[in-house]
Amino acid sequence: MKKKLKTLVVTMLIVAIAVSCCGCITGRIYGKPLDEATALDVSQGVLYLEQITVYMQEHDLESIQKMGYHYGKAGAAEFDDFWQDYLDLEEEYGAITDRNLSESYSYADCPAFVGELITESGATLMLQMYFSASYELYRLHIYLSAEDAEAKVSMPEDVTEIDVVLNEGGEFELPGKITLPAGAMEEGKPLTAAVLVGGDGANTMDMDAGNTHMYRDLAWDLAQQGIVTLRFDKRTLVWSDVALDENADISVFTVDWEYIDDANAAAAMLAELPYVDAENIWYIGHSQGAQMAARADEEAGGLYAGFVLINTSPRNWAEVIYDQYINYGLCDRDYDQIYYLVSKIDTEKKFILEGSCAKMREDEMTTTFILSRAAGFWVDYMSYDYVQGLKDLAKPTLILQGEADYQITREVDFTAWEQELEGCAWASLQCFEGLNHLMTPSGGVFEGHYKEFDIPGCVPEAVGEAIASFMGQ
Repeated sequence: MKKKLKTLVVTMLIVAIAVSCCGCITGRIYGKPLDEATALDVSQGVLYLEQITVYMQEHDLESIQKMGYHYGKAGAAEFDDFWQDYLDLEEEYGAITDRNLSESYSYADCPAFVGELITESGATLMLQMYFSASYELYRLHIYLSAEDAEAKVSMPEDVTEIDVVLNEGGEFELPGKITLPAGAMEEGKPLTAAVLVGGDGANTMDMDAGNTHMYRDLAWDLAQQGIVTLRFDKRTLVWSDVALDENADISVFTVDWEYIDDANAAAAMLAELPYVDAENIWYIGHSQGAQMAARADEEAGGLYAGFVLINTSPRNWAEVIYDQYINYGLCDRDYDQIYYLVSKIDTEKKFILEGSCAKMREDEMTTTFILSRAAGFWVDYMSYDYVQGLKDLAKPTLILQGEADYQITREVDFTAWEQELEGCAWASLQCFEGLNHLMTPSGGVFEGHYKEFDIPGCVPEAVGEAIASFMGQ
């Protein structure tokens, strides 16, 4: 029974952590919950998809606008953007020849649909449609399908990648990639390097989320700026079965096990490369992985030249997780469940912040999960002051924030960084308008919801350029 219970709880843990990183929790409690559409709405969606695509084929803008696309200047500008996107796609891939309704939802109690539009070239366009409850057209968004978009993506010719094994021969081997400027190995000139550390969750080395690949994009961009990077799959992805073992040691539920051991192993691997400047290796982290930077540096004996922290928070992570549950993590529950769960997670947050996890027996620390984490993790996490660690080290630190991130927010978390680091000459902060938690453009009908990651998106080159400039490249 104990094994079954622990397996269930840890499975919930892995899912919860993954969704907290990638946004895969539906909607917001007081925002936009996403539910299945009724049969009537589905039939209406088929009709409206047919009608709108006919108007698109005929270039009949007026008829589309008469369907209700009218809510001031912002709506007009958005429609203009939609229409220009469509014209560009039509020019590249040809006219629409067929259509199919692929997804139907009730989004904030209003019907929302996604249609697949087949073009003359055989490419597929995705059309998002959002209506009022009385079927006035609110929003339209069109983009190239993920499969067709990915087929256009290739590694730049001036970039080289090498597959490696992190911790090779050790207990927890992980697949990884070294990305470097083409020709760097032959030139022999020592280059600046960086370790890319993933956020909380079972993340791949590319930080795949929906149809975005944040760390792949960043690695390619940084290589073009003359910077070597090493990225790797997380232990929570490759070795998840270790955490599911009913006899798992408490060391599995630690910051070291999830983040620091592998980050520092990657940095050590970089330091051994003849084309890397061992005195100029940086720590680049995302979300909770970013928060670990100072602690990783201390455990590595000061190995890192500096830190780049992307979409993270100076607040205790229990507060961050609590806010994520409250803001969007419970909307698929009914009101009675929400009332109970809000009370429960509030109690759990206080339990963590008061240090009560440390008072538990060791066997309880590995089997009791609080805010989706083992109690033992919180004991280890609470043993270090991550913001004070940065201040004590006073190494060059760049804080990057996606202004449209609904998980680590501009209003709460980035503002907290501005207050914490005021007067710290070694720190620089930069916010990128319109970028989400994975530093890709936020948009579409499902903007501010995990489904926005359905839209294929790349990290803008400006992000890599800002990082490279801060590193002195």
